[in-house]
Amino acid sequence: MKSWISLCYPDFFTKLDSLCYRFKEKEMCMNMLIKAGFAPSEIAVLLGHPVQSITTMRRRLSQSVLEHLRPTPQQWDDFINSL
Repeated sequence: MKSWISLCYPDFFTKLDSLCYRFKEKEMCMNMLIKAGFAPSEIAVLLGHPVQSITTMRRRLSQSVLEHLRPTPQQWDDFINSL
């Protein structure tokens, strides 16, 4: 999956690395699936987690990385898709 994302979005991983945040493996997988256009419910199935866990992870990353005071999961998705 990583090679496919790199092929389609050559700067994606470089931009993620520049965020000064060390992504856990499941966070990185989720980010790649968001970038590939998968919906949260599909990501949950693919990663074997409840949808609520995926939603919480997206909200937490929005708060931690983007420093939103009232983070939403959609803010994270929008950010990932902008890279």
